Amino acid sequence: MTLFPQWRMSRISRYPSASCCLRQQGCRPGARCESASLRASAADWAASRLKLCSFSTRACSSGGVGVQLWVNREGGRADSIYNVLDEPRKMIRLLKILSITPQVSCQLKVVSLEYSPVFSALSYMWGDANITEPIVVDGKTIPVTVNLANAIRDVHYQWTEGCCSTDPLDERWLWADAVCINQQDVQEKNHQVPLMKDIYPSARRVFSWLGTKDKEIHKAFDVLDLIWPEISQLPSFPEVLQEVSEGAGELHPGLSHAFGTHEWLKKYHDDSTEAEPSSLGFLEVPNIFEHAYWTRVWIFQEVALAREITFICGTRTALWVNMHTTMLWFEATLSKVQNQNRPYYVSSEDWLGIHLNPPLFCRNMVATKNFHRKKSQLKLDEDEPFRANYSVLISRFAGGLRATNPKDYVYGLEGVTGFNVPTEYGADKTVAQVYQKYAIYWLSLRSKWPSEKFLVGACDLWFLDIAGVGFLWKVVPGLPTWSPNFAGVAEAFGSPFEKRFSCDTGHADSGVFPDDCPAPQCVSLKLQCNAVLIDEVIEAGPYSQTEWDINDEPGESVSSCYLWMFDCTVKSTTLYPDSDLVVLAMAQALSLIRGGRETPDFEERSRINLQLLITDLEYVCRRNRGIDRSNFFESLHLEAPPFEKPRDDFEGLGKTTMLLKAISAISKPQDEVLQVYIDFRNLLVGLCMASTDLGFVGLFPPLVQKNDIICILKGCPSPVVLRKKADCYIHVGLCYIPGLMEGEARDRLRDARAKMEEIVIC
Repeated sequence: MTLFPQWRMSRISRYPSASCCLRQQGCRPGARCESASLRASAADWAASRLKLCSFSTRACSSGGVGVQLWVNREGGRADSIYNVLDEPRKMIRLLKILSITPQVSCQLKVVSLEYSPVFSALSYMWGDANITEPIVVDGKTIPVTVNLANAIRDVHYQWTEGCCSTDPLDERWLWADAVCINQQDVQEKNHQVPLMKDIYPSARRVFSWLGTKDKEIHKAFDVLDLIWPEISQLPSFPEVLQEVSEGAGELHPGLSHAFGTHEWLKKYHDDSTEAEPSSLGFLEVPNIFEHAYWTRVWIFQEVALAREITFICGTRTALWVNMHTTMLWFEATLSKVQNQNRPYYVSSEDWLGIHLNPPLFCRNMVATKNFHRKKSQLKLDEDEPFRANYSVLISRFAGGLRATNPKDYVYGLEGVTGFNVPTEYGADKTVAQVYQKYAIYWLSLRSKWPSEKFLVGACDLWFLDIAGVGFLWKVVPGLPTWSPNFAGVAEAFGSPFEKRFSCDTGHADSGVFPDDCPAPQCVSLKLQCNAVLIDEVIEAGPYSQTEWDINDEPGESVSSCYLWMFDCTVKSTTLYPDSDLVVLAMAQALSLIRGGRETPDFEERSRINLQLLITDLEYVCRRNRGIDRSNFFESLHLEAPPFEKPRDDFEGLGKTTMLLKAISAISKPQDEVLQVYIDFRNLLVGLCMASTDLGFVGLFPPLVQKNDIICILKGCPSPVVLRKKADCYIHVGLCYIPGLMEGEARDRLRDARAKMEEIVIC
């Protein structure tokens, strides 16, 4: 008789009421061993909700024979298809598709990632959990979402009749999370979810399922099938393919120039006709990245970690390498033909398709995949500053993604961020606690390195731009105001209130704090940091809840914003005659949303914004208050309008005509300025204008209040709005205030007009 080996006992010891002694012949409740006092009574087994389902023997280090015990925990029903997996050995389940008619039928097997099993992984949208169909797994019928059932059918087609039909039969094993993880077992999920960072890069192929037959996706596949054979014949293609295999996000100038040729398009145009050539469908390629598939947090990680990706849509397929290379060809061609006229052999639609930048998601995905390839080569871990920098950028990008479980904004990106926050799906761990742990983990990493090692965007308190009570985001119960609100930001994405301020736009803390000033830290779930309290809000204006379409009259909320700005300007020029014009400050603040002062076109953007802002302001004042042009500019203390047009050219004109005349005064192409104007109008939506006691004016969170405090925090390059609450402060949000964005607080400290103090944010 041999005791159960220690490495096996560790599996059982997690369940105190399930301790047992095992004999070579098997295991039974009440078994007793003379050499040990370990015992398991029938009551113990019942209380632990563990069910003995099978056992096998293996040699143990003592020379005897140990017993491998498999148990089910409830979900420990007798009819369960799941056995407890061995956590230390990185055990996972794989499924083999036995048939798809009359219904999907599969079998499961358990393997260890330590032994490098050959398998493929499935990446797909779960779909509506309430819309299911039954499939058979190991002889038992279980419900799965219709999306999963259809995805399994399409993978089966590729393995039997499609692009993967040459795969050996013994390698046709698939990992699909909804079946291969026991979704009812929280403890198993807590172990298996972190393993996904190993599962997807271990898979020989990832099937990215974009749904059943989709006409728009198929059009995009058609274009890829047309372009790929053509560009693969270009002399520079082998070098490009090598760059792609190494994860290149862009080509070096020489290779880009060689690769970016479009002369091959001549073969698709009949030289004998003067008619415009038919479109080859270049505008269809972005259809792939406009699919809802790309909006999910888990998808981003799965695709980013994959070694090889095969996109599936019904029976059609496309390879990631083809897609990536085609994107590089579009970029290379665009860099070569900018400011050139359209060749006769390229249709207008295709010419536009060449000029459209690849979707932002595609760029981010390529960059992320490239980073992970280099991370593996350099053997970077989460303690390396470079990796931590990149992890922060990925976390901020997640604000545009979606997750069913709000904890997945942390857990679903662990494989690409490398932030090892313990996975805890149980109800005893709240969403607020998970988000706090994430921020605390970052602060613990950040304290290890000097600031000069960090990239823009990875400052100490970067998470403050996705935190605070000043925005119309969904509230996470129990979340401190300083803690990142991933779920709230994601839910607001795409709405008029998605806008927020980026902490890396300014340099407000530059030179303000001494080198030996303590870094921010979390103490008893409160953020403790050093601050310079500068000013307070004396008047908060309204915020626009709707966009002002270029062809429409301004709505009530839009008009109230412009009228408040006009009144604030008139008041400011009276009270603070030496201060900058309020509308100028607003134009600069709006420009900051598109990038900091260090961006090359900041001054030009500000000038254009000022001209367009005054055009709108004048129109609203004339329409709502009957203020004529002469009185308008006199009220602003401007001697002349900022346009190179006589004043009387604007008298009596409608909004559209005024706008066009204003645009014509700007030395840029009209269509480009018009797009700037449309973007400019959208910048005002969901943000509030406010003035301060010292005469500053800027852009604030929409729920800013009178007496809110404006301060500079160590580790945050943008000014911060706080609200006093008993012995601590509430974080309202970041703000943009021209005059406080470039370290001006250091002058106030030097002149004793402000003081530094340690504060606590709760």
